[in-house]
Amino acid sequence: MILEFLPGALDAYKTLKSSNPSLASKVKATIKDALEHPATGIGEPVQLAGVYRGIWMRRLSATDEMYYVFDDTKMIVISFSFTGTSHSGAKAYELILEEFNLPKEKTSAKYAVHWDIGMSWR
Repeated sequence: MILEFLPGALDAYKTLKSSNPSLASKVKATIKDALEHPATGIGEPVQLAGVYRGIWMRRLSATDEMYYVFDDTKMIVISFSFTGTSHSGAKAYELILEEFNLPKEKTSAKYAVHWDIGMSWR
């Protein structure tokens, strides 16, 4: 499976490597596990609901989380929510819209917007 990061998530990970190496190591182990089996494994993977449908979340600690999407060939890390940082998982929806150039008005419940990795919004 191919691993990709949205730019904001990659920046957050790079910053974490220097500011909190222990948590960065846990992120690395969680990503390796998610690449092998994205819907099960460490970090209690949960598929989000509502407008976040298609996005998965894994716990890194009691207060830190990783958000990602995947299909049969690719996993994309969208966002992290680290205690004390401004790059929170709550921004995952906006990051997806920006990264895939999706119009916000087309993501309401009455539309399904598909992008090139085969996921959909409902």
